[in-house]
Amino acid sequence: MPKTFRNGVIAVVTRPDGKILVGNRYGIKNAWQLPQGGIDQGEEPKQAVMRELLEEIGSNQFEVINHLKEPIRYTFPKSITSKISKKYCGQSMYWFILKTEEPESLDLKKATDKEFDKLSWFTPNEILTQVISWRLDFYKQGFKELGIPYDSTY
Repeated sequence: MPKTFRNGVIAVVTRPDGKILVGNRYGIKNAWQLPQGGIDQGEEPKQAVMRELLEEIGSNQFEVINHLKEPIRYTFPKSITSKISKKYCGQSMYWFILKTEEPESLDLKKATDKEFDKLSWFTPNEILTQVISWRLDFYKQGFKELGIPYDSTY
């Protein structure tokens, strides 16, 4: 049976100065990414993004500013041999931009999943320099479609 794309969500959480929340993957040095995760059966994308934020960063007290109506897909490189890549060929992600007025209140100790070992706030350009190379075009497309400005030379 051919592999399919895993349906998921990705959260672009912004604070008033325009910086975006990123998490460092637990136990991996300099493995920054946006919070993301799968959509459970029977769940709507907005429900999934709020659940994923609560699980991964310990809060879902955010306001959705905008979201993409259609998901953006990426394919896993053949070199990836994780559990998820054995089941799926890639991910089809619904992008959400959310805001928080109290970024200092985020506390990873409240997270139920140990996805991240630290959180930080990066500019879009900083994110593009830190994201794993095979996700770079995926992030650029998501930023572009959500209207998040970045330096196009990345």
